[in-house]
Amino acid sequence: MLFGFSHGRNVFDAVPSTLRGYTLCIPGTVARELESLSKNRGKLGAAARVALQELRYKNIKGSNKSPGIADLDIIRVARANAGSAVITNDTALAKRLLRSGAEVFKLSMSGRLMRVLR
Repeated sequence: MLFGFSHGRNVFDAVPSTLRGYTLCIPGTVARELESLSKNRGKLGAAARVALQELRYKNIKGSNKSPGIADLDIIRVARANAGSAVITNDTALAKRLLRSGAEVFKLSMSGRLMRVLR
């Protein structure tokens, strides 16, 4: 999410055309991580604030109250929901998600979602 917003791209705009029929879900730990990052000054903090505004605007709430680590919760939610798709520009996380059987997409610089194959 931060990659897109820090480059003027809205990941939520790309979802309907690429991932029809999916319900957007953000683990609570990701929302809390964004809250924490939003307090920073500079590009990263600004991107986190825009991401949080967009989550509120789209009425997307964190899916759990887990005190865990964001990446681990993303993997856990993906494993618990067969046929799920995850959007991440984190290469290490994408590899772990692929190994767990999730469908993975990255947001390109042009704002399009690209399927990660390996």
